Amino acid sequence: MLLLVAGLAPAAAQRGGPPTAEDGQRLAARLAHIIDRGSRDSDRRQTVVLPEREVNAYLRFQAASQLPPGVTEPHITMTGGGRVEARARIDLDAVAAGRERGVLDPLSYLRGNLPVAASGILEARGGSGRIEVESVRIADLPVPALLLDLLVRFHTRSEAFPLGFDLAEPFELPYRIREIRVAAGEAIVVQ
Repeated sequence: MLLLVAGLAPAAAQRGGPPTAEDGQRLAARLAHIIDRGSRDSDRRQTVVLPEREVNAYLRFQAASQLPPGVTEPHITMTGGGRVEARARIDLDAVAAGRERGVLDPLSYLRGNLPVAASGILEARGGSGRIEVESVRIADLPVPALLLDLLVRFHTRSEAFPLGFDLAEPFELPYRIREIRVAAGEAIVVQ
């Protein structure tokens, strides 16, 4: 019995340990499959499960260089019923470096590298999605969702989206994705 338990312990510890680069590679392969399938015509419906552990590993290992400057230690928790909790450390000084701060700018009162957490509900069906932000915390202090909106808009500005991504607005799902269901510990993507 002891030998059996000793033999199973390393496998159990590996499943329950921190996410690995290999977990992230598995998610990268799943995402590549979704993107590839989205570029082809297909009437056949497909479901792909994205485990929370692989999502966090991907954010930590594969996507770290793609995160906006000043954003580190991202972590996603999927609790079910569409509910998602996101955490990261954000260097608010780096965020402010590219913009003027006025007296009315709420970010002008925050400085340093602080933990930021947000929770909300993702509703994504019929080819479009919507995010309902429920709470935002900076360094364990509740703050208005407006601050998260400002951070997201700042980090998502581009030539195609000069004002950045608006959290309050519905958005079109990419790659012919029809639906995303968030369950406990996983996201289910339907193409």
